[in-house]
Amino acid sequence: MRMLFKNKKKKLTASNGVFGFTLSKDNYNEAVLAGLFKKIFKKLNLFDFVVTTTNSITNGTTLYFLNNQLPIAYAELFKNGFLLFTLNKSGKLTFWQKKECTFGGNGIYKSPYGDICDIFYSDTYLIFGRSDYDLSIDLLKNIDVVLNGATTVIKRLGVFVVGAPEQPQQNPQTVILDDEEREELEKNVIKDYGMLSEQKQFMFLRRPLKLTRVTLGGKDLMLTETLEMLIKILADVVEIPYDCVALSGKSTFANQEQAEQALQDSAEAFVSKIWSYLNKMNINFNWTVNNNKYGKNN
Repeated sequence: MRMLFKNKKKKLTASNGVFGFTLSKDNYNEAVLAGLFKKIFKKLNLFDFVVTTTNSITNGTTLYFLNNQLPIAYAELFKNGFLLFTLNKSGKLTFWQKKECTFGGNGIYKSPYGDICDIFYSDTYLIFGRSDYDLSIDLLKNIDVVLNGATTVIKRLGVFVVGAPEQPQQNPQTVILDDEEREELEKNVIKDYGMLSEQKQFMFLRRPLKLTRVTLGGKDLMLTETLEMLIKILADVVEIPYDCVALSGKSTFANQEQAEQALQDSAEAFVSKIWSYLNKMNINFNWTVNNNKYGKNN
């Protein structure tokens, strides 16, 4: 027997040994990605910056970007593979999101004011011609597949039953439930029968049915193991140590301490990349990591 997973908007019927049931179609990958991003965002918030450029306008606008827009820049670099800046004649630095700008062809983006943006590409984009997000799109889709599969198993309590009319031995012939009978039977089962206190536990039928039990065991499907593998790969892409992920659950104190240091290193590597971008615009800055920034030792 083959099984087909279907979209909620479509209806499958039993035919030629093929049975279909609904697979949840919820979107989980953005929540997983946001959970990873927030870990490095916390580290970026621990940086103190000093801009050494002499132009006061450049100094102020650069500080604003560093203190307020670094998380957005991190997400933009992951999603698009590049960052967009303008530096006008007065020295005002502006960081633009891709959605705010207009693509003018030949790799040129223009700000809402018509200024041509300076474009700085990620290493991934320079090597593969695509952003980290584009390279990870199938990975993110598979996270959705696994978590929707787990949700389906939970909603179905790990099993569903297929019933087909049996042929009477004394009068062999094809026995068919018409659509009205089948729909009435399905509605009665969904509404009245089950293991809850208000539901009936016995159902008496007017004709023999052959019942086939199909198990949707989460353990047999190895959903948890598959999800862990996918998130490990995604964590590597965004340079978040897997031991910092709550799902890992097996980290010792020593591993956790090393993971937190590795996470700090990833944050500093990103800041160093921003430093190299702005240096090309003749803007220089220094930074220190302030673990007491919020009045608490980390």
